[in-house]
This record gives sequence, structure tokens and C-alpha cells, in this order.
Amino acid sequence: MTKAILFAILFLLSYNQNIFSEKSLDTLYLDEITVSARRAPTVYSEASRVIHVIEKKDIERLPAQSINCLLEHVPGIDIRHRGAIGVQSDISIRGGTFDQYQILINGIKINDPQTGHHNLNIPIDPIDIERIEVLSGPGSRIFGANAFSGAINIITVSKEDPSATASITAGEHGLFVGKATLSTGTENLNSYLSYNHKTSNGYMENTDFDIHNLFWHGNAKRGEFIFDAQAGYQNKAFGANSFYSVRFPEQFEHTRNTFASINAETNYNNLNISTSAYWRQHNDRFELFRNEKPEWYETHNYHQTNVYGSEINSKFNSDLGITTFGIEFRSENIKSNVLGYPTGDSLKVRGESEGWFTHAKNRNNIGVFAEHSFYFDNSILSTGAFCHYNKNYDFNWYPGIDYVYMFSKHFHWFASYNNSMRLPTFTELFYQAPDHEANPDIIPEKAASSETGIKFFHNFLTGQLGIFYRNAENIIDWVKEENDTIWQSKNITNIKTAGIETSANISLQNIFNRELPFKTVRLSYSYIDSDKNVESVISKYALDFLKHKFTAGIEYDIINDLSGFLNFRYNERNGEYIEFESGNIKPYKAFWLIDIKLQYQYSGLTIFAEATNIFDVDYVDFGNIYQPGRWLKTGLSYNFSF
Repeated sequence: MTKAILFAILFLLSYNQNIFSEKSLDTLYLDEITVSARRAPTVYSEASRVIHVIEKKDIERLPAQSINCLLEHVPGIDIRHRGAIGVQSDISIRGGTFDQYQILINGIKINDPQTGHHNLNIPIDPIDIERIEVLSGPGSRIFGANAFSGAINIITVSKEDPSATASITAGEHGLFVGKATLSTGTENLNSYLSYNHKTSNGYMENTDFDIHNLFWHGNAKRGEFIFDAQAGYQNKAFGANSFYSVRFPEQFEHTRNTFASINAETNYNNLNISTSAYWRQHNDRFELFRNEKPEWYETHNYHQTNVYGSEINSKFNSDLGITTFGIEFRSENIKSNVLGYPTGDSLKVRGESEGWFTHAKNRNNIGVFAEHSFYFDNSILSTGAFCHYNKNYDFNWYPGIDYVYMFSKHFHWFASYNNSMRLPTFTELFYQAPDHEANPDIIPEKAASSETGIKFFHNFLTGQLGIFYRNAENIIDWVKEENDTIWQSKNITNIKTAGIETSANISLQNIFNRELPFKTVRLSYSYIDSDKNVESVISKYALDFLKHKFTAGIEYDIINDLSGFLNFRYNERNGEYIEFESGNIKPYKAFWLIDIKLQYQYSGLTIFAEATNIFDVDYVDFGNIYQPGRWLKTGLSYNFSF
């Protein structure tokens, strides 16, 4: 049955008749999209940094069932999956580690201070997303302390027209996904509500999962004021086969995440003021043994992080350009039976019959920022700085400057120099286990980065090429000597990283000025090389980076309202891992992956079928954790207005 479905998909994609869609020709202009490349948002075409945008139309046609999978298609981003379809993934931008990026929902920061492994534990599904903006390169000047190597801003759907969507997906390995959304709104008041449930038996032993997501986003206009609020809840339980140690494959994890934020914005003459407040709580129960427990195993690990903060931003327009300035406060707190300092007493873990918190730690952060953008006839110069204070690390400031010169509306040149930082996570500071030893005295990472490149815009071709260099100090990683058994968190001195990042979107229809079966081709390639001043140590994270990444996507009209999307990916990773069976150190192997999606749309009905890793490639992308082979899925959704 599986092979029959696969062959049917391949046949339809290769079926080429001289039948053309009646849809209008696509253009690839992104100029009108406003992105967060500076403190003062700017249109895409004026951005003086490398920004990748995944638009709604891309999200709908990509063979991706989670945010993690969507981001695989962005050049310069390295997604290392531990579990499938959004269970858990580590993200690296331009060779950074999974802790070195900032993630935001509608501009609100949601990083988890316990560990970057939890950064993507958010109650957002692809159906909820309007677009994703990815800033490649340092973002501390724009987004604060932890945007060390980049930032990801997820913009969710906001509709004025009342509508609803219902969707179901089924697939191999007992996969079932159910989704429902409801949008209500008027010109001055909008509300969006979404719920989805994902479950699977797993693609191999102890990789099952059960995920519930609930998300709400609303905004209102009253006079000169604009109010925006959002809230979400996620409940996720999953088999964590060898996630953190291959010696214990029967690991299990249960996480719960709640967040909420509110933002108010107003204008007074040439002054714009916005203020926001947010809160995020993340609960984590980690079980080293899911089933039978040995006598020496005392208890599971229990963690709860609470993060709350506020921010005030001001923007002033004048004849000299745009000036932005503001201040932010962020408090990061953890209660745990492992992480932090002993409290001297025990606090019951709510909802857990056996859990007690015995350790805690909190840290407060204050940031002050200012930036000014000068607008000339054919160029824009933006410069500013972010100053950060934490009593454990004193004052640190991170200046930067960006410049873009517009030779014409079709061709731009840009250059930038920026500094960035990242605070240690609570795991890096405090985690102790039989084979891990953390160091509470490690210090923040710092980096100075420069880049230059070109951007080109045309009705049949848009793209960009960037060359970057990062000199990073005090990089934090878990390392050990070759014959040691203990991983230790350390500042492993300097790492110098250089690379190239390029992408192009080609509209074949606009080249030939006619409708064609092949509509668009999307190509991207990134190359990274690092020079490390570290000898004779095995790195768990920082020195394993994606050296070569190539992606190609083809959108294809088959017949009438039936279309297809074919995607190719090539990954070649630098680094090594210890093979569990033999104990030998092995280099990562390069691999090709091919994914296919077919989609039929008629009125509000959409029917789709997709196959990921269609040639069933065996590959390891993270230690000894084998990734899913071929996985077939099919489903339908219906959207109706009322």
C-alpha cells in the first residue's frame, strides 16, 4: 500500500500535459512586507541585513507539519531533530549553537532560560502563521542579549473577515493531526483562536508523542491607540529515545508551556510609543527511565521556569531620519530539584505526585537601547547600541552599524558590523549528572560580526548573496577529552566563523510571460567554516555545524486545481559523534533528502498528500539518534466564511 501511494505521487508529479492554470502570473516582489531588521521596522527591500521570509503561500505548499520542519527550508539554518513533527529540535543559525538565537512570537521574546532545547515548545502550528522572518547574523542590537547569531520572529494570522477552518491529517506510524481555527473581526476588533492535536505511535521504539496546542491572538483599535494581546498553552508528552544520552534509550519527557502578552501602541505627532508586557511559564518533567527503574534511580528531574518582562519602545521621525530608543526589563526564574542553588526546603511540584522543588535561581536583566537611521537619496545608514546589565556580569554594551546603497530599484548593496552576546542557560550553569558536570562560573559569550552582500529584485527573479565573518569569544559548550567519561560545561575560548549564504527565487512564468506547468524554482546554498582554538577535545554542540547546505524547491501545476511541490535538501555536517555500539568516534555522513507534496484546491476545500524522505534514506543528524525514513501523510481542510 505504501509503495502504491508513493508511485502515484511520483507519477502525478511527472505528468506533464499542455494544460495551463487560469491563475494570474506570480511576481516575487517582497517590497511591501515590513520586517524587523532594525529597531524601527522597515520594508524588506530597504533592509540592510540578510532577512529570509517564509510567507503564507510558502507555508501552505511546503511538506511541513511543524515550525521546526518549515525552518529546514531556510538557507543558513541548521535544524537538528531529536523527535519528529515538532517534538523537539535544536536550531542553529550560521554555525551557532542551539542556545544562540532569539525566538519571538509577534515581536515578544519567548526564549527558555533553562535550555535552548525548549525554545520551540510553543503552541503555534503552521496553520496559525502569516509569515516567519529570519534575521541571519547578530541581533543583540535589535532583539537584546540572546540574539547572538540570529533571530526568528513568528507573525501569526490576523483576519478581519469572519471565517473558520477545520483540518485533519493521517499518516504512517499512527499519525493523526486535527486542527480547528476561528477568526472573528471588524475593522477595529479582530480575534483569532486555534486548537490542534498531534499524536503518533512513533517511527521507532519510544518515539511516540501526544501534543495539544491552544493559541489566541487579538487586536483592537480605539482612537489613536492600538492594542494587541496573545496567549497560548501547550501540553506535550513524548518518548525521548536517546535524546540526551544513548546509554538510556527509555527516556521520556512531559512539558507544559503557558505564555501571554499585551502590547499598546499610540502616535502623537511624529512620536510613536509602544509598550509591552509578557509572561511565560515552562514546566518540564524528565524521566531517565520510562518503564522499569533501577534501584539506584531516585527520582525524575522536575523544572519550572517563569519569565516575565516589559519593554518600552519610542520612535521619532524628523528631517534627520528615524530615531528609536527605549528600555526593557526581563526576569528569569527557575525552580528545580537539579538546577539552581539549594533552597534548604522542599516545595511540592503542582500536578506531580512524586515531585519536589529543592533548588532555585533567579536573575534580572535590564537593557537600554538607542538607534538612528539616516535616509539619503540612494542609501540608508543605521547605527545604534544596546546596553545590558545583569548583577552577575555587570554592564556590557553592543554597538553596531548597517548600511545599504540602492544602485537601482533592482539592485542593492549592503554592509554591516555588529556586536552580540548570550547569557549562559541554567542548565549550563548548574546541571549535574553521573556523566555531566556544569560550571556556575562560566561567563557570557561575546562576538563581533561583519557581513556584506547584494540583493536583487525583479519580477522574475529575487535573491540575495551574503558573505559573513564572526569572531566569537568565550563560547560555551559541553566538552570532554577523548578518554574522559564526564562532559563539562566550559568557555572554550575563541571560534572564528566565516561563510557564504545565497538564495534565489525564479518565476519561470514571468520569464516566458505565459502560464507554464513549472511555476517557480527556489534555490539556496550556504557554506560555513570555523577556525577553533581548541585542541584535543570532543565537542557536544559548538563544533558540530552544517558545513554545506543546499535546497531546491519546484512548484508545479499538474492539471486544473491540482499542484505539486518538490523539494530537495543536501546536508554535509562538520563534526563527529561517538557510536554507541562500538564506542568509536565517527564523522557525520552527508545525505540527500527529497520531499513531495500534492495539493488540490477547490473553493474552500484543500486535499493534500505528502511524502517526506521519499527514498527512505538512513541518516544520523544528531549523535546516535536515527531520523525517520519515508513517511506518507494525507489530509484535507475546509475553510468557510460566515
